[in-house]
Order: sequence, then C-alpha cells, then structure tokens
Amino acid sequence: MGIHYWGLGAFIAAIIVTASAGRDAAGAFASPAVLKLVSVFYMLGVWGVVIFYGNSYDDVFLAVGTSFMTFAAYLRDSFWKYRFFLLSHNASWFIALLVIQSYPGLLVMSLSLMSNLSGIIRHIIKTRKDD
Repeated sequence: MGIHYWGLGAFIAAIIVTASAGRDAAGAFASPAVLKLVSVFYMLGVWGVVIFYGNSYDDVFLAVGTSFMTFAAYLRDSFWKYRFFLLSHNASWFIALLVIQSYPGLLVMSLSLMSNLSGIIRHIIKTRKDD
C-alpha cells in the first residue's frame, strides 16, 4: 500500500504505512520492552513528519489514526477500549483515504471497519447468552 499511496502523491500516508510495518513486526516478534521503545520512536517519527512535512488536514487524520492504532496495541486486555481505539483508527484513516481518493485503501479500511463492528456485535451476543 505504501507504493500505492506514493503513486497518489500521498507521501505522508506512504511513510506512515511503511513505518507501521516495522511497528507491527516489533509487536509480533519483540518483547514488550522493545515494542514500547519502537512505539515511542514510531510516534515521534510520525508526528515529526506530519508537523514538518504535512501539507493538508488528511495528513493529520493519518497521524491521529495511527496514534489510535498504536495505543490499541497496549489495550488488548480490555475489549471495549481496544475496540474503541481500533474503530477510531478506522474512522480517521477512512476520512483521510476518502480525501486522497484511494479506492483500494477505502476498500481495505471498510472491510476492517466491518470486521471490528462484527466483533463487537459477536461479543454483545455472547455476553447476553452467558447471562
């Protein structure tokens, strides 16, 4: 997707997506201490790029969305907080992708949004059955 965003001229989106692959790899394979360190540098890098090189509000939506996703990585133990941050990430990126007119990105984000919503509905149904 980074190459796709780069081709659309959305350089900030390309940088964020490429850098988030490193953050996600650290989340999957590294220890929690390394993940925390990588997340701090990732957030500093993302916001530094947006502040110094961002040229429209869609760049801010991208940074806010990726911030929500980074926070969600630390809240996996709390279902509702985790889902809230994931939905916030989806909404922020959906708005930004709409602005930069990335139709493949909108499709991926729509599917992710539907997945999160179906997870919430499934959790509610399961909770009601248990009562």
